[in-house]
Amino acid sequence: MRALREGRDDEARACLGKISGDDQEFGRARNLLAQVELRGGRLEEALGFAKEAVAVLPGEVGCRLTLARVHDALEDFAAARKVSGVALEIDNDHFDAWFSHGNYAFKMSDYGAAAEAFRRANALEPDRVEPLVNLGGALDRLGRPDEALQAYEKALELRPESPPILLNVGRMHGNHGRHREAIAAYERAIAADAEFSDAWVNLAVAYLRAGEPNAGLRAVAKTLEFFPGDRSATSLAMIAYQQLGDLDNYRKLYAFNDLIYGDELGVPSEFGTAEDFNSALADAVLAHPTLIHEPAGKSTRRGYQTGNLVNADDSGVFGLLKTQVLEHIERFLARPFDNSGHPYAQFGPDDCDFYMWATVLDEQGHQDPHIHPAGWVSGVYYVQVPVSNPDDTAGWIEFGRPEGSIPGVDESNTDIVQLPAEAGKLFLFPSYFYHRTIPYHGETPRISIAFDLVPKRLKRKQPPVKAGGRSELQQHVVALMRSGRLDEAGAACREALAADPHDATALSLTGDLMQQQGRLDRATYFFRRAVEADPASLQARLGLIGIARQSREHLAALELANDGLAHDPVPQLHLARADLLIDLGRFDGARADVAAALERIPYYARAAWLAAQLDESMLDVQKLATIEQNCPPAQKSGLQFAMGRLLEKSDPERAFGYYREANQAMHGRLAHAIHPADVDVLKQHFTPQLFDKLSGQGLDSDTPVFIVGMPRTGTTLVEQLLAAHPQINTAGETDLLWNTVGELARMLPAGSQMPADLARLPERAGGRAAGLYLSKLRRTAGEAPRIVDRHLQNHAMLGVIQVMFPKAFVIRCRRSRPDTLWSCYTQWFDYPVPYGYDTAAIGDAQEREAQLQRHWEQVLSLRMLTVDYEELVSDFAGEAQRIVSFCGLDWDPAVLDFHQRQAPVISGDRFGVRRPVYRTSLGRAAAFRKFFDEETAT
Repeated sequence: MRALREGRDDEARACLGKISGDDQEFGRARNLLAQVELRGGRLEEALGFAKEAVAVLPGEVGCRLTLARVHDALEDFAAARKVSGVALEIDNDHFDAWFSHGNYAFKMSDYGAAAEAFRRANALEPDRVEPLVNLGGALDRLGRPDEALQAYEKALELRPESPPILLNVGRMHGNHGRHREAIAAYERAIAADAEFSDAWVNLAVAYLRAGEPNAGLRAVAKTLEFFPGDRSATSLAMIAYQQLGDLDNYRKLYAFNDLIYGDELGVPSEFGTAEDFNSALADAVLAHPTLIHEPAGKSTRRGYQTGNLVNADDSGVFGLLKTQVLEHIERFLARPFDNSGHPYAQFGPDDCDFYMWATVLDEQGHQDPHIHPAGWVSGVYYVQVPVSNPDDTAGWIEFGRPEGSIPGVDESNTDIVQLPAEAGKLFLFPSYFYHRTIPYHGETPRISIAFDLVPKRLKRKQPPVKAGGRSELQQHVVALMRSGRLDEAGAACREALAADPHDATALSLTGDLMQQQGRLDRATYFFRRAVEADPASLQARLGLIGIARQSREHLAALELANDGLAHDPVPQLHLARADLLIDLGRFDGARADVAAALERIPYYARAAWLAAQLDESMLDVQKLATIEQNCPPAQKSGLQFAMGRLLEKSDPERAFGYYREANQAMHGRLAHAIHPADVDVLKQHFTPQLFDKLSGQGLDSDTPVFIVGMPRTGTTLVEQLLAAHPQINTAGETDLLWNTVGELARMLPAGSQMPADLARLPERAGGRAAGLYLSKLRRTAGEAPRIVDRHLQNHAMLGVIQVMFPKAFVIRCRRSRPDTLWSCYTQWFDYPVPYGYDTAAIGDAQEREAQLQRHWEQVLSLRMLTVDYEELVSDFAGEAQRIVSFCGLDWDPAVLDFHQRQAPVISGDRFGVRRPVYRTSLGRAAAFRKFFDEETAT
C-alpha cells in the first residue's frame, strides 16, 4: 500500500502479484493491480485484473467501480454503465456509483438518465461541486436551460468565481443564442484567471457570434499569447478575417493548396488486395464494442461512432492501418511550406499520441462542421463508400464551412472545397480546418476511419532567440517581484513578450511570477517555452525542476536535472539534483553533486551549507574560513552558517561568532510572522459565542490531522512517523488550508472581513469550504482514513479549523524554549521564517505562540494533543503509540521504521528523519548560554 500511495508502481505491482488464492485479500490485491495498470495505460491488463477482482469479491462496490473505470478508459461506455448499475444494486446510496453511472449515461447521450443520476449523487453529498456541474450539462442537452443555469449557480455557491464553472455557464448561454450573457460569464472567468485559455477561446466565439470581429480577434490574440499554435484560436482567426472582409489573411491561414493531402493508402503486405483489407476493417468496425449511436459531444448525426481503435495494443487490422497512416503523415509534415508566418511553418508536433476512431453513417447520416482542437494533423480513410450516383456529392468531405451561424460569414466570402469519398482514399489536413460530411445517400452503411496526431507539445521550427545575461528587464522584474508589485511585474513581462514572443528571459520571468502566485501549470508552460526558445536557459530549467519537486514528482524532477546537466554541467543544476536526492534520502549521490558544485564555485554558500549537514569531512575549516573572508557579499552569511555548524563541537565560542554575524546579516530582511496585534485580534474574535453561533457549519469528517508548532520542535518527525502508518497519508507542508480560508472569506457578504465578520458566514458555507479543502487534500495526498497537513502557521488557523472540521485532530509540537531558540538561530532556513534570525524575535514568537495556545485551549472543543520533543525522543515507542492512538487508529509497528520510508521529505528536518530517533540534540543550547546576554538567556 505504501508503494502504491507513493507512486512506485513497479514495486507495488511486484508485491501485489505475489498474493494468490481466492480469498478477500487476493480479490483486493487484484483490484489494486487493476488500478495500477489503469494508471499506467495498460488497459487490457487492467481489464483482466478488474474482472478477477469482481469474480472473487462480487459484492464490493469498489471492485465494480474499478472495472467500470477500465471499460470507460477503453471507451466501452455501455459496459461501464452496466457495471456501475450493478454497483448501485449492491449499494443504492453510494456517491461514486451514482456519479459514475451518470457520466456513462451522459457519454451514451442518455441525458435524462444522466441528470437523474447526478441528482442522486448531489443529494448524497450536497457539498460536492462535480455532480451539480454535470447536472447542468445534462439539463442543457435536454433543452432545459433555466434548470441548467440553476444547477451551475448552486455549483458557484460552493466554488465562487470558479473559472471552469463560469465557462460552462457561458457555453450554455452561447448555445442558446444569449451571446451577451455568454460574454459576461467568460469575462468573469478571465477576471478570476487571466490566462485561462478556454475562456479566451470561448470569449472569441461569443464575440464572433455577436458580430464583433475586432473583439474576437483580440481574444484570439490573447489565446495565442498564452498558447502559440492553438488550433481553436487559429480557426477562429479565419472566421474573424471573414467577418472583417480581410480575405487575404483568411486565405493565408486556409492555404488549401498547400495543406490538404490526398493519396491512395496502399495495401499492407498481410492482405492481397485493397478490397480484402477494407473488408477486414469494415468487419472489425461493425463488431467493435464501443460503437454507439450519436455519442455525446461528437458531430456525428444519424450514424454511429466508436471509441479509440488503437489503445496500448496496436496488433490486428487497426494496427496495420495505423502504420500505413503514420507513413503518410510523415510525408505530409515533411513537405516544404513557404508562408513563414503560418503556424505550420513556425511549429511542429513533438512527442505525439495517435487516436483513431470509426464512423458508420446510415441513410442521410452526416457530420456537422467541426475542427479537432487537440490535434495537429487530422485525416480520414474511407473503408466502405457505396456509390449510387457518381455525379452526386452525397457523403463527400467538405472543407471551409464554419460551425453554426456566424453573422457576416456566408458562401460569398467562404472558400468551400468538396472532395469525393472513395473507398481506399486517404485525406490529411490541419486539425484547425473546419470540415463536415455532406449527408450520405445509400442503401448500405458508409464506413470511414478518422484519426488525429495529437502533440503533447509543439516545438518551434524557427531558430531560437538566445537570451543574454542578467538583462535590464530581469533586474526590473525581479525588483518588482521582491517588493510585492506582482501586477506591475506581470505587465512588464507581457510587454516584453508582445515585442518578442520568443524572449527566453521574459518567458522565464513569467514562469517565476506564475510560480510565486501558486499557478504551477502556467509556470510550467512558460518555463517550457523558455527552454524551447533557449535550451541553455538555466533559470527555466531550474524552474521546471522546482515545480516538479514542489509537486513531489521527484523522478520527473531528476530526469529534468539529468537532462540539464547533460547540456551544461553547471553548479546550480548539480545542487538542484543534490536537493532532490536529499529529499529521497539518497545521501551518497547528493554528496557527489555537492562536491561537484563546490569544485566549480568554492564560495557557493548553499553547497557549503548542505555539505556541513551531509558530511563535515567534505569541508576544510581553515580553507572555508579563508573563502568566507574573501567571498562575494551575497554568499557571506550562508558560508558563516556553514562555519558555525562545523565548529559547534570543537570551538563553541568561534561557532557562536559565525552564527551571530550570519544572523545579523539576515535579520531585518523579513517581518515577524505573527504580530502581537494579530494574536489580540484572534483572541478578540474567536470566542465561545462565535463557535456557538457557527455550530453545525462544518463537516463531520475526521480525515484531517493538523500538525502545528514552532520550527525545529519536531513537527517533521511527528509527520513522518504518522506517514509510516498504513492508514495515514501526508500532504506535507502545504498552503491548502490558507488558500481555502481565502475562498471562505469570499463566501461572506459583500464588505465583510476575516475574522471580524466570520459570524456573518452564510449557512453551510463552512461545510462547503471544508469540502473544497478536503478535495484538494485528497488530490494531493491520495485517499486514506487520515491525512496529515503540516504547516507551522496553521496554529493561527485553529479557530477556522474548529468551524470547518470540528472532528479534526490537532497535534501541537513543543520543545524546550532554549533548544528551540538555539535550533532556529543556527538554521539557514530553506523557506522564510521571519523571526528566525534574531534571538529577541524568536523569543517574542515563542511567547505569542504560547499565548495563542492558551486561548485555544480555553475556547476550542477540537481534539488536541501536545507532544514534547524531549519526551518523544526519550521514549519514542511509547510516544509514537500515544500519537497513533490519539488519531483513532490501531497501532502498527511500521511506525517505528519511519526513517526507512522512500517517499520524499521536502522541508523540515529532512536529514534527521532518515535515521532512527537520536537524543544528541537534547540540551543543545546549554553550551552556548554564556555567549548570550543575561536578558536573552533568562
